[in-house]
Amino acid sequence: GAFYHVTCRGNQRQPVFLSDADREAFLFSLQESLRIYGVLLHAYVLMDNHLHLLVETPRANLSEFMRRLTVTYTGYFNRNNRRIGHLFQGRYKALLVDRDSYLIGVARYIHCNPVRTAEWEGRPVSERLRFLVGYRWSSLPGYLERRREEPWLTIDAVLGALGDNRERARRRYARDLERE
Repeated sequence: GAFYHVTCRGNQRQPVFLSDADREAFLFSLQESLRIYGVLLHAYVLMDNHLHLLVETPRANLSEFMRRLTVTYTGYFNRNNRRIGHLFQGRYKALLVDRDSYLIGVARYIHCNPVRTAEWEGRPVSERLRFLVGYRWSSLPGYLERRREEPWLTIDAVLGALGDNRERARRRYARDLERE
C-alpha cells in the first residue's frame, strides 16, 4: 500500500519518446502493467527524455511492475526506431511518498514538470498554466476537468485530500498549481 514517486530517464539523457506514437505505446504498456500488477496510478507526465509516475502498490510489487513496463516499452521503442540496447539510464528511481504530508505536493510537482525548464523560466503563470492544461501527455487535464479523466487513473487520493466535494477540490488543485 505504499506510494512512490517513480522516475525513469533516458540513457545518457537521450529521448525516450521520439513521437506521439511512442507516447501512446508507452501509455498502452502502462495501462496493461497497471492491470496485470494491480498497481494504482495517481499521476503521470511524459517528457521527451524522462517520465514521472505517482503510483501506489497494494501488493508490494513495484519492481515487477516497473520491470514489465520498461522492458515492454523498450522492446517496442527499439523495434519501431531501429535501435538496440538500453533505453533507460539504469534502474528507475523510486522515492517513498508520505501520503499525509507529500502526496499533493508530489502530484503538483509531476504535473508542473513540463514548465520546469529554462525555456519556461520567467514566463507568466497564466501562460504556463494554459500550456499545462493543454499538455496531452500528463494526467493533469483529468484532475481539472471531469470529462478529461482517464478511467485507468486514480485521482481520489489526491483530490480527496483537498476536500469531500470533487468539483471544489478540482478548483483548489488548480489554484494551488499557480503557486508552483
